Amino acid sequence: MKKGRFFIIMLLSFAIFYISSLEEVSGSHYVFSERYRGFFIEITPTNSTLINVLTGNITPHPHCVGRCSPMEDEATFHEYLYYVNESGSFLVDSYLFISSLYTNTTPAKMGIAAEAICGRISGGYLVFSEGDRTYKISLSRIKPYLWEINMNEYMVGYFVHGGVIFFPEIKISAYEASVNYSIESYTEYGEGIEVKVGGIYNLTFYKKSFNEYGIPSWKSFRTVTISWYKLKQLVKKPLYIFFYDGRKLKAFPIMRVGMDVVAKRVGSNGIKVLTTYTFQNMAEKLRQAKTPEASNSPISGSTSSSTSSAFSVSSPKTCGVGVLIILSLFPLMLKRKQP
Repeated sequence: MKKGRFFIIMLLSFAIFYISSLEEVSGSHYVFSERYRGFFIEITPTNSTLINVLTGNITPHPHCVGRCSPMEDEATFHEYLYYVNESGSFLVDSYLFISSLYTNTTPAKMGIAAEAICGRISGGYLVFSEGDRTYKISLSRIKPYLWEINMNEYMVGYFVHGGVIFFPEIKISAYEASVNYSIESYTEYGEGIEVKVGGIYNLTFYKKSFNEYGIPSWKSFRTVTISWYKLKQLVKKPLYIFFYDGRKLKAFPIMRVGMDVVAKRVGSNGIKVLTTYTFQNMAEKLRQAKTPEASNSPISGSTSSSTSSAFSVSSPKTCGVGVLIILSLFPLMLKRKQP
């Protein structure tokens, strides 16, 4: 008897959720939509002058009924490796994240061996200092390139010949908190469907933190609500990696997020509408080959599936409030939590 009641309650909950996702259009058509969709991006250093970027989609939990929770879809995870010098940013390699757990496609000797150094904020400047080398960059020069001003506080960098390469070590996620779609016009026998989008997103920024065992994870430092339209405008600004030689600041775009609304017919009187999220690499593919000891320029134009990982680190180093260690196990150890 209890099982029967439970089944009825579940069925009613599903029916309510299903009906709430429909919107009547012109008295005869209905809009089917999915909530809690979105995207995330992570930017992290390696033990060389390579920079790792991980992207993926956020989707509703597949077994939810009623109020769902968003989750990161591992099937969409994609990794990118970038090399940067004074002349630009270069895409070294890209591959599905899950496949990289088993088959590494990164050349063994890529970039120049280097440990990431944390920047610090002092008197309106971002400062990188180690030994007798110090670089100070005015925060006002960096601000126009950032999605969020507080990203300044989580900059890490590499000292290279002639300057410093730096970027924010952060994770950014955005998912639909409450998004609605309405059909502005619909052609019965044509393909034209005009959709109006409204609602808000949760946009969250995370910093890297480490537990007592040195295991890394992401901890949120800022969450804001933002409209669909404003988020679409924001993501038109690419994510950048910077090079500074003491006088001139260069900002090189590496990644841009795309947001597009897709509408298609479902059955005889339904229209399914959702926002899709894509990731556009904006860096040139690495082609030039040089010896890493001889130059800070790109050093390889090919990749190999049989070489060892470029993520190994010889020793831990304290960086701000965290410890940059165990990056050789980064893809396996970084537990991805729901935003």
